[in-house]
Amino acid sequence: MKNWAATAQGIIRRQGQVILVTLGEANGSTPRGSGTRMLVGDTRVRGTIGGGNLEFMVTEQARKMLDSPDVRLLYQHYALGPLLGQCCGGATNVLLEKLTESHLPLLGQIMAAVEKRMPYGLMSATGGAEVGKSLVTMPQEDIPDGILYEWHSNDAVPLYMFGAGHVGKAMAAVLGRLNFEVTWIDDREGQFPELVADNVERILSPEPLKYVANAPAGTVFLVFTYSHKLDYEITGAVLKRADSRYCGMIGSATKRARFVRYHLKSGGTEGQLEALTCPIGLKDITGKSPDVIAIAVAAQLLSMREKENT
Repeated sequence: MKNWAATAQGIIRRQGQVILVTLGEANGSTPRGSGTRMLVGDTRVRGTIGGGNLEFMVTEQARKMLDSPDVRLLYQHYALGPLLGQCCGGATNVLLEKLTESHLPLLGQIMAAVEKRMPYGLMSATGGAEVGKSLVTMPQEDIPDGILYEWHSNDAVPLYMFGAGHVGKAMAAVLGRLNFEVTWIDDREGQFPELVADNVERILSPEPLKYVANAPAGTVFLVFTYSHKLDYEITGAVLKRADSRYCGMIGSATKRARFVRYHLKSGGTEGQLEALTCPIGLKDITGKSPDVIAIAVAAQLLSMREKENT
């Protein structure tokens, strides 16, 4: 969940309470890592801690907590072996916290930090009868016993996407589940879907080049508008900035060749063209449907981020 605090806030305002499930220290192979969250309400579950019997059993425990006024905090150990019917072989601790209206101010602080892309930490008590949770703004080195500590660097990569056609819609759906901060731009009324993920901002504007100019350094740019001419103008402006993390324009090798001629005639250089990815997406994925293109591009971007982090 990209904005779990906002989701928790909404559930509490509707239902009065929600169980926040957080994976703690993990050993060996586990489906998800430490810090993974899930929210369990009266009727729905948001997020996932990896599925399987672990998630099923934790969800059942969370629902019992919702029905038990005196139970507000549990910290349990699960071995992911034959007993749970999961072959991961590792083990994980799971923290379950009952959040109520008294926690709305804390959730508001977390939401503000996420919105401003500020790093923050959470200190959560794993013992006692009451939920003990606080936000810290500096990394902590000496963590007391009985505290689950998580540091959130808010390192989502800025991504500017131009075009809200079929590929744009498919791309937004995929990116909404990944660690990107998406600014989605189109100049046509009624093109954007009614609902998008928390990390996607829709902008209706006839001036896409203004957003190219104002994007931060290190931005990922994806260009797939309804017009080749507009694609060329946007992509050319991105390449001339010379500070993008990725510049991808949808199209074939023929379209790339035509763009190269356009770019050089419009004052661009051969060196700038080295930063262009066209066609976009992993080469081994050759399907041309919007969903396949979106998955191929997302996989290429994830591969790029993995290489950056090694």
